[in-house]
Amino acid sequence: MNWLKDSNACLSVSKETLENLETLVPKSLEDTNMIPFIKVYVKNTLENLRSPLDYSANFVFDTYCRDQYNSNSDIRRNCADRPQFPLNKSKTEFEKNMSKKFKNLSISNPDVYKLIESMQYYNSNKWLQEFNNLVNSNKHNNLSKQAIKEKGIQIKYLETTSGNKLIDCGAFDSGKDNIVIGNIPFNEKTAATHPYVRKYDVDFYYKLTFGDSQKEVLNTLEVIYTGVSAYIKELNELINKESIN
Repeated sequence: MNWLKDSNACLSVSKETLENLETLVPKSLEDTNMIPFIKVYVKNTLENLRSPLDYSANFVFDTYCRDQYNSNSDIRRNCADRPQFPLNKSKTEFEKNMSKKFKNLSISNPDVYKLIESMQYYNSNKWLQEFNNLVNSNKHNNLSKQAIKEKGIQIKYLETTSGNKLIDCGAFDSGKDNIVIGNIPFNEKTAATHPYVRKYDVDFYYKLTFGDSQKEVLNTLEVIYTGVSAYIKELNELINKESIN
């Protein structure tokens, strides 16, 4: 069961990296030199999350499909000599792909076949398609462009120069500046010298976004992590169930 140990190791490292990114993102606001390194962390996390899918594909092929081919030449002829997790846009494409590269899996283990099919694009797993695009782009083209944007501000206490007070309130994801006082945004950069603010006790929150899609990096990676973890867990349960029976 090396595929499972290796998969869990990749997931564990990915989880640790996500936790590190939660700390690094706010720090990179003041030190933009950290952004290239964060981009590498993101790339490594994407690859570590992709590997369990391919490890599982190799295990499934060796366990349930390899004996279905007449020879090694037959395996190569069907492009099945390097098993990868299948990703298809339509049921027709999936069935054609599986008949060649995972021959008779629908017969030898229909539950595993159905699980893999449930992960396909046409079954509304949009996160998986985005995941695959990000992996390919970061691996072959360039590291994903990223930008830091203010996510929100939580005000414990704020007093303006005119005497107005804000207590226990906040603003998040407004689309622009979360709070503007006297036509000047109030954020971590302007807070200390803001001409219309006398006193304040606030917490600032930030998000790292993919430059092309504007989707938040950490949220995107967490969705992918959750999806891959759930698949690996369910596949292992199906395999254990079969061994017991």
